Amino acid sequence: MLGSQDKPHVNVKAGEARGLIAFAEVLLEECKTDFVGRHKTEGYILLGAVKALNKFNNLIQNSKQNRRVTEQVQFELMDHYSTFIHLIHRIENFPYTPKAHQMYHLIKDLDWNGNPTFYHTYHHETQNMMHARVARSVHRSSWCEAIFRKLHITKMIARNRAAESVPNMHSSVYISNV
Repeated sequence: MLGSQDKPHVNVKAGEARGLIAFAEVLLEECKTDFVGRHKTEGYILLGAVKALNKFNNLIQNSKQNRRVTEQVQFELMDHYSTFIHLIHRIENFPYTPKAHQMYHLIKDLDWNGNPTFYHTYHHETQNMMHARVARSVHRSSWCEAIFRKLHITKMIARNRAAESVPNMHSSVYISNV
């Protein structure tokens, strides 16, 4: 989905994004001689960001045949994604979303979870929603402390609910199948 002319944005799923990123790299590479003035700097920054993201996608796709991701590939993925985030934030008014941050966690957890093409990442999506809600509910001046406090409270509530759903083995009501 494309945004309006005054607020342009693209909203696509991961499978659609792969082709779009490759297309954007080719298009920016062909048009880089047309970048002028302020747009010249932004154009080259965007080209570098798209190249880094395309390298990231290519690494994921090339390691598809193996669920286990090597430490070397994990470091390369982190490097390419960090380069992308660093460059894209140099462009004026580019928002840093919870989903962009969550990608760091996805990369960090590759040694435990394996290649994300082998499993669903819905767990990360629900965390994104929770993080976004918490981030919107705090004031800028106390953002770090408030985020930490609210996320800690949320995790404690989730742990208590999980503990309540597990049957108490010391209760007289608990019946074992052993």
